[in-house]
Amino acid sequence: GKGYNGNFGIELTIDKNTSWTNTINYRKNKGDNTDLVFQNFYTPSYIYDFTKNRVNKEDSDSENIEYTTNFTKNFNKQGHKFSIDGSISSNDDKNVAVVTETGTNTSTTSLDNTINNQKRDQILIQSDYVLPLGKGSQFEAGYRGDFSKLVTDYEVKNKGIINVIFTNVLEYKEKVNALYTQYGFKQNKIS
Repeated sequence: GKGYNGNFGIELTIDKNTSWTNTINYRKNKGDNTDLVFQNFYTPSYIYDFTKNRVNKEDSDSENIEYTTNFTKNFNKQGHKFSIDGSISSNDDKNVAVVTETGTNTSTTSLDNTINNQKRDQILIQSDYVLPLGKGSQFEAGYRGDFSKLVTDYEVKNKGIINVIFTNVLEYKEKVNALYTQYGFKQNKIS
């Protein structure tokens, strides 16, 4: 197969305590895969009966793009920090297969087609805040959001006719939000 992958990133130093990093990644791949399956069939008394030959020729096309960002602010007090991270990605995979089946016991050739297309979009956001409160103690708080959508479009054709039993579109959505906070202290050897 053929493929291309490219990255570009930049870090901006806003001041001596603040930085902002951004990265873009792009990847595109094309490929093909051929599977050959030979099956020998035997009678119940283990005498050779016939052979089936199955050829599965699959072509695939994949395109992925992702943007990530990170912003970090360190305050004057040691350990006092705020950061936010984010990423947005989109993955698009298309697979088409032609399945040909012949047998030594028949002159008929069976022809099936499958299409398996998947598209995934994802957004991830995370933020953390750390505040030292004195000798050996600190307060932390944060947020994480993970939002994704996956659509799988699968189609099977037997001899050019759509097989509705195996053909479907599945859409999966996930939306996760989480908050956290914690307080920690250390005194002598106990924390």
